[in-house]
Amino acid sequence: VESHENVLFSTEETPGSILDPRFPSLGRRLYSTDTGQESLTEYHERRIKYGISEGCEELGTLLPFQANGDLLNMISLDKGCYIGQELTARTAHTGHCTELLLGLN
Repeated sequence: VESHENVLFSTEETPGSILDPRFPSLGRRLYSTDTGQESLTEYHERRIKYGISEGCEELGTLLPFQANGDLLNMISLDKGCYIGQELTARTAHTGHCTELLLGLN
C-alpha cells in the first residue's frame, strides 16, 4: 500500500492537527497531502533546542533513558521482553543515568 500523505509540522493549531506526543513544545503534527506548512529548519531547531533526537543516526548506541525516553513517552516499564529491558528497568529503579542528551540554545 502506497501512501501519499506527509506528516507536517506547525506551530499553530490547525484542524486535524495534534500536539507532538513526545513533547508538546515541539509543535503540532498533521497528516496531509500538502508538502509542508512550516520549514523543516524550524522543526529541527526546536528538536535540538529541547534535546530530542530522531532516527538511528542521532540515537546511535544511546539507551532509552540517555535519549530522554522517559520524558518523551518512549519507555514502558509495563511491557515484557525487549532488547535492553533489564538495563532500562534497573535505570528506572535506581533513578541514576550517567549520560544524558541535552538541548542546545
